[in-house]
Amino acid sequence: MVLWRREPPAMTLSRLEQNDPTLTHLNVSVGPGGNYWPKDSADLARLGDAIGNNMNLRRLDIHNARALADMAANDGSFFEGLKRNTSIYHLYLASCDLSGGMGRDILNGFVANNTNLLSIAMYQCALENGGADILLSAVTSCPNLNWIRLTSCNIDDDILVQFVSGIKRPRQLRTLDLQRNNIGRAGCEA
Repeated sequence: MVLWRREPPAMTLSRLEQNDPTLTHLNVSVGPGGNYWPKDSADLARLGDAIGNNMNLRRLDIHNARALADMAANDGSFFEGLKRNTSIYHLYLASCDLSGGMGRDILNGFVANNTNLLSIAMYQCALENGGADILLSAVTSCPNLNWIRLTSCNIDDDILVQFVSGIKRPRQLRTLDLQRNNIGRAGCEA
């Protein structure tokens, strides 16, 4: 099964705006690495609006979120669109900062409205300086979230202890995958 295909970004955006039922996985990146890459902040705002109105999108991948953050800095339309969407079940973020910037704003969008989120995967996302609090807020606010993968996110014992202590209440979280982080004995005991 092909999750996404390469097509001109304008075609992908049009399909998203038309609520195309065959477009269920959107891979957003800077440059031609995904099936949609915004040119400027107006394009990113239009993408956010399309995501907000779409009811068929099930998975959203955002690569190189640090570069996209510069585009979104002056306009909150992209994040407002995420807040309106309730159809996304799976979220993947790569290279983002949860302590401030786009990663934080993306997760806050899901915390605000999307109770359908089942999984979060992150790769090289900064959880320092309050980032773990933002992730914990998403985990506790999304009642159906049952799978989290945090790969190469510089998680150390302090961050893990803080995070795990917040999710110890009974819940449905089945998988917490912490590959390639800096976890020692104290983190493992948490």
